[in-house]
Amino acid sequence: MEKFIRVSAIIATLIGLPLVFLLVNSLDAQPSGSAIELTGVVERVWQKNKVTILTIAPAPSVPVVVFDEMPFEQGNNITVYGRVKEYRGKIEIVAEEVRVD
Repeated sequence: MEKFIRVSAIIATLIGLPLVFLLVNSLDAQPSGSAIELTGVVERVWQKNKVTILTIAPAPSVPVVVFDEMPFEQGNNITVYGRVKEYRGKIEIVAEEVRVD
């Protein structure tokens, strides 16, 4: 059983890392204002005033900015519909709609 878990983890890593790399590059290639849909698990939540910034896995480390007050928690499964934007020279996703699954 331990060998199966180890082999599964290695396979998942070998497949997952290139996919994340491709997704990051595809976001960088998206023109500002492009529509995007992202589904994943909330890894980090940062809130200040009425702005929430999320990091979602397995998506790239591109922040998702939410201007609605919603109670996000680490581990939530969510789907984000939004737009790719550039802010201070960095790519981010500005959410237009967020669904917590």
